[in-house]
Amino acid sequence: MRVIITLISLTIFITLSACDDGGSKNTGSVCGNDVAETGEACDGTDFAGMSCANFGQPAGQLICTSDCTLDLSQCRATAECGDGFIDEGETCDTDQFGEMTCASFGKEAGDLVCTDACTVDSTGCHDLMECGNGILEEGETCDDANELDEDGCDSTCSVEVGWDCTDGSPSVCTTVCGDNLLVGEEACDGNNLSEQTCVSLGYHAGELICSDSCELDTTNCVEAGRCGDGTLQSTYEDCEGTELNGGTCQSEGFYQGSIECGSDCQFDTTNCVGRCGDSLLQPGFGEVCDGDNLSSQTCELLGYAGGTLACSSECQWNISNCLTCGNGIVDGSDDCDGLNLGFSNCRNLGYFTGQLTCDSDCSFLFTCQNLVSVSTGTAHTCAVLDDGTARCWGWNHYGALGTGNLGDTNVITPVVNVSNAISIVAGGYHTCALLSDLTVNCWGYNVNGQLGDGTTVDKTTPVVVTGLTGVASLAAGYNHTCAKISNGSVKCWGSGGWGQLGNGVYTTSQTSPVLVTGITTASTITAGIYFTCALLSDGTAKCWGDGATGKLGNGTTTASTLPVTVTGLTAISELSAGSEHSCARLSDGTLRCWGRNQYGQLGDGTTLDRYAPVAVPSLTGIAGVAGGYGHTCVKMSDGTAKCWGFNTRFQLGNGSGVDSLSPVVVTGLIGVTAIFAGSEHTCARTNTGTLYCWGRNDLGAVGDGTLINKATATEVLP
Repeated sequence: MRVIITLISLTIFITLSACDDGGSKNTGSVCGNDVAETGEACDGTDFAGMSCANFGQPAGQLICTSDCTLDLSQCRATAECGDGFIDEGETCDTDQFGEMTCASFGKEAGDLVCTDACTVDSTGCHDLMECGNGILEEGETCDDANELDEDGCDSTCSVEVGWDCTDGSPSVCTTVCGDNLLVGEEACDGNNLSEQTCVSLGYHAGELICSDSCELDTTNCVEAGRCGDGTLQSTYEDCEGTELNGGTCQSEGFYQGSIECGSDCQFDTTNCVGRCGDSLLQPGFGEVCDGDNLSSQTCELLGYAGGTLACSSECQWNISNCLTCGNGIVDGSDDCDGLNLGFSNCRNLGYFTGQLTCDSDCSFLFTCQNLVSVSTGTAHTCAVLDDGTARCWGWNHYGALGTGNLGDTNVITPVVNVSNAISIVAGGYHTCALLSDLTVNCWGYNVNGQLGDGTTVDKTTPVVVTGLTGVASLAAGYNHTCAKISNGSVKCWGSGGWGQLGNGVYTTSQTSPVLVTGITTASTITAGIYFTCALLSDGTAKCWGDGATGKLGNGTTTASTLPVTVTGLTAISELSAGSEHSCARLSDGTLRCWGRNQYGQLGDGTTLDRYAPVAVPSLTGIAGVAGGYGHTCVKMSDGTAKCWGFNTRFQLGNGSGVDSLSPVVVTGLIGVTAIFAGSEHTCARTNTGTLYCWGRNDLGAVGDGTLINKATATEVLP
């Protein structure tokens, strides 16, 4: 209490002593110029040499008021550092720095710090925005007390992509897991695995994933296993530790030795000895060569004509580049060699006939031919080949074979002067061929003008049918011939004594073609001994000529010089005339026949002549039909053949020689594609290109090189 009174008295004293005496006006002092002048106790920081001690208070700090009077409120009896007052000997105290700032130390920013000794620490002062000082300042998004990049806060004190930094000083930065950016010490991030896979981590397979904490999760990798895990994964490993999984040096292609398991779980064959491919010839293990080691052998020393010898991957000779052609032996890639054809011929190579030869490169030179057209006559057979030539064999009476002579032959023989034939028909004792220019050549018996050359003189070589062009197909009877013209009309020539020429008159000899009356839409034509029939485009049929035994199928036995309609038939697909009967294959695969039935050739189970078509019972699936002298044959859809009727010469092909009133199967014949019936012999072509014939052969019509009748199908010799 005493101290306070004393201070008040002192204040009053100082104030009173500063007043003008005698009421005189002092005009020389200015308060605020930091100079204690007359009439002023202090001014700013100028205390006129006074301190708190002058007033009995050794501690504290005088304060100069705004009117230049002393304020002793900060004076104290004692002074100590930390009391919040800047005392004598102190430059600061706690948060009091007087007038000092960082600017007092030449710095633009920062904070002063008062030490425990009440002295100023200016180390916290710095120039404005100093990146890397650990203090988050204006313009900075972070400051981690360094100027390094790739630690979250870059050298410009900006937060780097993929990081998150705190606002503290210094900033603490951590990676952002889940943003697919791989930064810092992250092993992975989302889908970003840094190109690592289960395989790159040493596992065999599996899907590597990244955990929520951006660490690699190998759970799926572990399921696939890895070398060294003690389990043999045979899909990826040969072995595992001592488990060799049955592996041996021999199983790895070596000849002997002891195999081990390598650190990569693959076989270590270091201790295995000898193998094909090591370029060392090891005859004891069956090697004849090894790599480039041919042991001085050559293609020539091995018996080849030349070339380059090589060693196979099995350490055996590779002779693929050795030349075999020219040594007379069919070997290597040779088809043939010189005159050596091996066991090959045109026939066993799938052709009907021809001469097989060998080219200079030991490949076959084909002059082989296949069948294009076949026809059977009274006792001869003829065919056209795919080179346009024709062949005939059998009875050559009157020159029916076209060979230029009258000699019979039991093997196929070329027809002279025919090179562009496309089809052929064999009649009683004559033959005609349709040529590629749609004209016709004929040869053989000509007493009735059936060759159509304007004469009645027999010909042993082909002659041109007079004035006939635009021909589409042919048919030959016993002594007459007919041609279907491409416009659907029909022309005939030769014997017309029974009206078989269809021109409305009976004539003995017609030496050139005449137009059949009333036929304009013919699809195909066929001829018997003394009659002719045409299949029309509407599926019906018409016949003309001899009507005895019902040959014309119109319900009568009357001859007709003009075409008459076959009774009750529609949807005909094929028409074939025998000697004195005819058959029609319908679109449903059934058969209708009419005419002479002396031998059961109509197939209806009787021997009664039929004047109108009757069905062949219990026979379906018919794909082709052919009529002979007293028998009929069909090709079935299953590739077999059946025949019925006259069988004295074995023409039914069932081996019995007994007539049959119903169909019997031709023995041993399969793959039939076409069937042909002569007077007393029959032929069939198969899908192998082979022609088979059977029946009468005393004149060589079968073509097997013999003159013995054939009870079953016999291959025609090439």
